[in-house]
Amino acid sequence: MKKILILASICCILILMLSCKENKTTEPEIKQTVVAPVFHPEGATYTEPIEVSIGCSTENAVIRYTLNGDDPTEESDKYSTRIEITATSTLKAQAYLEGWNDSQITSADYIITGRVATPIIEPTGGVFTQPQEVKLSCATEGSIIRYSFGEYHPTEDSPLYSAPITVSQTVTLHASAYKEGWAQSEVASANFTIYSVKSPLMQFIGQGTFTMGNTKEQNKPSELPTHQVTLSDYRIGKYPIKQSEWVSVMGEWSFEFADNPDHPADNISWYAALVYCNKLSIGEGITPVYSINGSTNPDDWGNIPNSANATWDSVVCDWSSKGYRLPTESEWEFAARSRGNDTDFLYSGSNNIDLVAWYNGISPLATRPVGLKRPNILQIYDMSGNIREWCWDRYGNYTPTPKHNPHGPGSGEYSVNRGGSYNDDADTCRISARGFDHRYKSESFYGLRVVKAN
Repeated sequence: MKKILILASICCILILMLSCKENKTTEPEIKQTVVAPVFHPEGATYTEPIEVSIGCSTENAVIRYTLNGDDPTEESDKYSTRIEITATSTLKAQAYLEGWNDSQITSADYIITGRVATPIIEPTGGVFTQPQEVKLSCATEGSIIRYSFGEYHPTEDSPLYSAPITVSQTVTLHASAYKEGWAQSEVASANFTIYSVKSPLMQFIGQGTFTMGNTKEQNKPSELPTHQVTLSDYRIGKYPIKQSEWVSVMGEWSFEFADNPDHPADNISWYAALVYCNKLSIGEGITPVYSINGSTNPDDWGNIPNSANATWDSVVCDWSSKGYRLPTESEWEFAARSRGNDTDFLYSGSNNIDLVAWYNGISPLATRPVGLKRPNILQIYDMSGNIREWCWDRYGNYTPTPKHNPHGPGSGEYSVNRGGSYNDDADTCRISARGFDHRYKSESFYGLRVVKAN
C-alpha cells in the first residue's frame, strides 16, 4: 500500500512539470519598438529652401519618409541623405527594424516663405541742428512697421509706425517690418545726432601788425627773437570754453572740477579740442575747419586718442572755412596784447597779475568761474591764468623773419598752449610765455578758447 502511494505522488509531480513546460512554450514573445525619428532643423517658417536631416537612435533602423503629408509605409522613400525642402511641406518619417515594432511617426511642417523687405528710413540719419521728422516705409505690400530707439531692436510689441516720427535728440532709430505668413524683415537702423549747442561769446579782432615774443628784454630763449606778425580780421572767444558749453556739444565729460558750468572746461587734450571745434561748427550749420582722412565729421574719426596718433597728427585745417578752430599762437598773443604793443603789459590787461589772473599764488588751487577778474582792453577775460589754452601751432623756435598769418611749424612732437593756469606761477602766466605738451595729454589745467574767421 505504501509503495502505491509513493508511485501516485511521483505521477502527480510529473504531470505538473509537463503542464508548466507546456504553458511556457506557448507564451507569446515580446518585441521591442524602434525609437521615433528626429528632424534637424525642426519644423518652422523659413525664408529660403533648407536641408533637413533625419536621425534615429535605434542602431541599423531604416527610415522612410514622405513630403506630402501621407503617413509613411515600407514602400515610401528610404532616407539616405539630407532632404532638400524647397516649398512648404509636411515631412513625416517612420523607422523600421526587422523583428522590432515600427516606430511612431514623426511629423513636422516646414513653411518656406518670403522675407519682408527691409524698411527704409528717411532721412537716413546724420548730424542736424534741428529736430527731424523721420518717415518709415516698406516695399512689401501689406506689411506693417514697428520701431524702437536706443540699444534694443523692435519686437512685435514695439510701437506701430503710422505717421512721421519726431526725433528731437541724439538717438539711434531701429525699424523692422512684419507681414502675416512672412518672415520678419531685417532691422534697419539710423543714427541721428541733434545738436543744441551753447555758442561761445566772440570778440571781433581787427587786422593789424604787432611785435610777437618777449618784448621785456628778459632772458627767455623760447620767446625770442621778437618778430613782426601781421594778421587778418578774426574773432576770438571772450572767455575760455566753459564746462556748460563743452557739454552741450560733447556730452558728459570727466572734468577735474566737475559740476561747475561756468568754470573753464578742463581735462581737454589738443585732440579733443579738434573734435569740439568741428562739432560746434556742425551744430551751428557752419562748414567745419578740420578734416581727418578726408572727413570733417568727428564721428568718422574714431575715439579720441590717449596716446600719440599719426593719423590725428595729420589733421588738415581749411583756413578758408568760417568754422570754429583753435587760435594760432600769433592770433592768441595778438588778442592777449589787445591788438598791439602800445601798453605792453606783462599779463593780459595789467602788470599786476592779481588783478587779471587766477594762478598758484591764490588759494585754493582750482579753476574759477570765467570773467571774475578784470578783462584786457578788448574786454577779453582770463587770457592770463585760470586755464592753459591750446593753440593750433606745433611747438618750434621763433625766427626773426616777418610773417603774415603764420600757422606755425609744419611738424613737431608737441603743440603749444598759452596763458598759464591756476596751477602755474606768475612767470608762466605772462603774455609772451609759451607752454607745450603732447597733443594727447589731458590735464586739469588744459582747456581752450576758440576763434573763427571774420
